[in-house]
Amino acid sequence: SLPSLINLDFADVRTILSTGGVAIVGVGESNKKDNRVDDAINDALNTPLLDVSIDGAKGALIHICGGNDMTLSEANSVAKKISEKMDVTDSMVIWGARVSDEFDGFIRVMLLITGIKSPQIFGSGYSINKSVYSSQTKHSKLSLSDDIFNIGEIAFD
Repeated sequence: SLPSLINLDFADVRTILSTGGVAIVGVGESNKKDNRVDDAINDALNTPLLDVSIDGAKGALIHICGGNDMTLSEANSVAKKISEKMDVTDSMVIWGARVSDEFDGFIRVMLLITGIKSPQIFGSGYSINKSVYSSQTKHSKLSLSDDIFNIGEIAFD
């Protein structure tokens, strides 16, 4: 555990995970002079292998790391922009920030977001038509006298 401006701990992780649903983890970095916050957020949210939307997500745990050049206003804007993308008034967002010399010149955003939606992931937001997969499907019973392998057509010499 490293000292931070705003600390996060395991209780925060547990709180966000308790909001339920499918969760994703994202990490984004940017060393651009302009719009590095937006660039890091987009990098963290873009998952090339999944079509994921955080619109309507239930919870987010956000950790922002930056160098001595990162301002508290930048860190706060990360949490605000992700909250706006979630677009839910009752969602839970917990964020923390750390300044370290090893991050001079760039910013890193780490996300844990729960309650996401994706057509590729089944979770609590999706349901399967149970009538298609019902175990109550009626099948006719087979008897030993049924010639299911057409054995009668085989001639034995």
